[in-house]
Amino acid sequence: MIATTQTPPPGATADPLGYLSKCHHQIVQSVEEILNLLDWTQGGTLDKMQEREMIVSLERLNRSVRLHGMDEADSLQPRLESCENADVRSIAPVLATLIEETRSAEAVHADVDVLVRKWLREKSLVFLEVWSLHDKLTELHDAFTRHAKLEQEGVFAIAETGLCENCKHSITAEMLWRRGLA
Repeated sequence: MIATTQTPPPGATADPLGYLSKCHHQIVQSVEEILNLLDWTQGGTLDKMQEREMIVSLERLNRSVRLHGMDEADSLQPRLESCENADVRSIAPVLATLIEETRSAEAVHADVDVLVRKWLREKSLVFLEVWSLHDKLTELHDAFTRHAKLEQEGVFAIAETGLCENCKHSITAEMLWRRGLA
């Protein structure tokens, strides 16, 4: 974690919850894109454009899942737990549960990554791999959709009003640093 007094670079807004929401959106969008390609091709050969779309979607998914997990566990959770505002501290256990769910989803994501990379390398998947990939993508989609809804309803509203501006700036600075933007 970066020092808690860091501020975002000029022009960057202190909107850490917005960054987390964007990660949710990118994860779900990437999963949907991969799922659409799988449904369209049934795990068969991808044309050049589809292959490029698959690579871009997989890279975005990998990056977003990794960043989201770090943003929650390394930046948001410590601030919620140490906040003087009792309402904010009260949502720390909810976030801890969501972080555990994220870790479980990361295991499913790892399986998706292996299967998609195999598909790209070998140019097709056998039926059981197609079925498994579809099942894991659906599980991942549902997990992050549910996760985003719980965070929006159970964490973000209280954190938005209860976290001090210094905390928001510090969280944002850490998120931007992780993304190479600070």
